[in-house]
Amino acid sequence: MKVKEAVKDPTVPYRYTIQSTAFSDIPGSPIAYWASEQVRKIFRENPEIKDVSETRVGLQTGDNNRFLRLWHEVLINKIGFGFESREQAFKSALKWFPYNKGGEYRKWYGNLDYVVNWENDGIEIRNFTDSKGKPRSVV
Repeated sequence: MKVKEAVKDPTVPYRYTIQSTAFSDIPGSPIAYWASEQVRKIFRENPEIKDVSETRVGLQTGDNNRFLRLWHEVLINKIGFGFESREQAFKSALKWFPYNKGGEYRKWYGNLDYVVNWENDGIEIRNFTDSKGKPRSVV
């Protein structure tokens, strides 16, 4: 019944209308009914990410069971935190480092569940190949 009411009366408070041309502000012109004028303005007035940077996939281990652990499975003093460079991490001689794998939405804190084996500057992951020598991981 509410749908019929909204179709007949354009003044009902739960009716949302927008010019279809407004969707062209967003690349690909998705029907993003939730996008406010401010969001569309951001898309209109700023360059696309592809125009200012080259996007890449993050670290893919090729075998998560082999290279990842939940942070509580590893002694905390064996995990490297806060290093600003690969060189610092390497010099620390630590094996495990925080790894943001992603996951479902969490309201209060991120998905910081995993650590990755990055011992010796990740030599094992960087040299992880299949039987034909093709790299299985992406670094």
